[in-house]
Amino acid sequence: MRIRAAAPPNASYTFALRLDSTRINMKFDLNLLPIVCTLYEERSVSRAAAKLGKSQPTISRSLKRMRETFGDPLFVKSGRGVQPTAKAVVLVASAREIMSRLQGDIFASSEFNPTAYDGKFTVATTEAAEYWLWPHAFSRLRQLSPYSTLELVRMPTSSIPVELENGSIDLALGFFAGLCGNNVMRQGILRIRPICMLRADHPFRGKKLSIKQFQSVEHIVVDAIGRNLTVDRILVQNKINRKVALIVSGYASLAPIISSSNLIVTLPRALGMRMAAATPGLKVMEPPRPNSSGDRGPVLAPKASERSPQSMATQHAQGDHLTTTRGSGEIEVRSEDAAA
Repeated sequence: MRIRAAAPPNASYTFALRLDSTRINMKFDLNLLPIVCTLYEERSVSRAAAKLGKSQPTISRSLKRMRETFGDPLFVKSGRGVQPTAKAVVLVASAREIMSRLQGDIFASSEFNPTAYDGKFTVATTEAAEYWLWPHAFSRLRQLSPYSTLELVRMPTSSIPVELENGSIDLALGFFAGLCGNNVMRQGILRIRPICMLRADHPFRGKKLSIKQFQSVEHIVVDAIGRNLTVDRILVQNKINRKVALIVSGYASLAPIISSSNLIVTLPRALGMRMAAATPGLKVMEPPRPNSSGDRGPVLAPKASERSPQSMATQHAQGDHLTTTRGSGEIEVRSEDAAA
């Protein structure tokens, strides 16, 4: 017997199998191998079905497929059960060897020890997350895996599921609007509120902007992977117009531009606070809130029922379910809730 390709459970691959000195090339469902082996052991379709946790019609259909594939009855009725044919005996021996090799050589799992791992983890992330989230994340990850290397990369959101599947990246951590995939696990990990950043000596004083002030001033919008679509959506819902004077592709230019103009930008709170603390010429102010200076209705503080269920992506290449989280109170850091 010779195997040309192997597959994980629930997969069909083409392989070469030698039976009775005849080499047969076929597209064969490897899930049939446990069934033929169990039929051989139990000598009964009903007992095989019970042992495998399947229905009797399912086992019968599988047996029919194998008979058509090998051109042999494989199992024939005998008394109250079934008996294997000569070809079935050879098939079972080969099937047991195939399953043993798959289990022992290919799918055998070894325990992962992050403290001793000296390889590389590749993580898709965003510029905003690199700026304010990764300093904390890296410190913790360094404690857990002190000898490994972390590589942070940026890529279009649409590419992330494919890159996870083919192993080019190990994780995605950041704000990715519209991220989805059949083999993606997604989990929200942080909650955050927006904040407005402007120059320190801006004519607007106080701790909070009114809707009138928010509408009268000109804005910068960061058009980067992970920009805040939530703010845009809420402004549209409340028919609030934002005068956009400048659209930039990243965050590096924000500090010098804002420091020398009357423009403002709306950012995730943690990002805005960090940038303002690092730049003496900047300050932050709360965005418009309900009943602020005569304002009516929520502007940048949506109700929990208005928030998107999409979550911030923390994905693993082997995840097999899509999960989302919902929260109340502050705006959750989700796939849409990055920088405006």
